[in-house]
Amino acid sequence: MSCFILPPEHIAAIVGSLHGRGALEDLDWAFESNNLIDLCDTLARLNAASVSGRYGGYAKAVDVSEDMVNAFVVCPLSPIDTLQAINSFEYQSCEAKGHQWTVGAKIIDGLKDAAISVITRRANPNTWCIGSLPEGSENIVRLT
Repeated sequence: MSCFILPPEHIAAIVGSLHGRGALEDLDWAFESNNLIDLCDTLARLNAASVSGRYGGYAKAVDVSEDMVNAFVVCPLSPIDTLQAINSFEYQSCEAKGHQWTVGAKIIDGLKDAAISVITRRANPNTWCIGSLPEGSENIVRLT
């Protein structure tokens, strides 16, 4: 698939959803400011640098508004959809070069860790267990 500029809503969905679920607290180290719009701008520039690196020329970074981010803070994507949005962002941004990619990769890893932390803290890991066989498996068990 070709590399392309993601819409601003895609970036807003990642940042807003993670922030809405309280998953960005430990990500300060990944960017200079803990301002959500600064993080969105960094991600948008990374995506644009990747497109520029792939096709040459200059790709303009999208503008992500505070309203877009806040919409996803209030109504976040599911944790799995957030992780998929991050994976898609990484694929569309992986052709950035040099220092920009080094920093970008660190941020993307932090975003993935944040998304995974949301998934894993749904239940107390010390009390979580499997209590039944998968639906329909009783027929398979009888056949063996």
